[in-house]
Amino acid sequence: MEKSPSQILQEARALVAAPGGWTQRVYRRQDPATGQFAYCAMGALMAAVSEGDELLFYVQWPARSPARAAHQALKDALPPGHDQVSPWNERNGRTQAEVVALYDRALTAITK
Repeated sequence: MEKSPSQILQEARALVAAPGGWTQRVYRRQDPATGQFAYCAMGALMAAVSEGDELLFYVQWPARSPARAAHQALKDALPPGHDQVSPWNERNGRTQAEVVALYDRALTAITK
């Protein structure tokens, strides 16, 4: 069964909200000592859409799919002056709490 945009956003949010679950400069990073993954804002979205360990890159998502709707909701939740998730995530000084808040805004908007 295909996930809804809300389910995708909830799963992605849980990934970046976990202790040590957020990163920058890569979509996904694995801690060699613990095996735990950390995700950037887009990497978490890709992981929530993907099945298994292989990330399904957003350019592979079909048009008008729940994955595209989730991505658009995340983009729409960006602060004014930003229109792409990855560059926003990569800004020096960005925090995990800000990324989680972005997901919260997207979830609020998409569930209205």
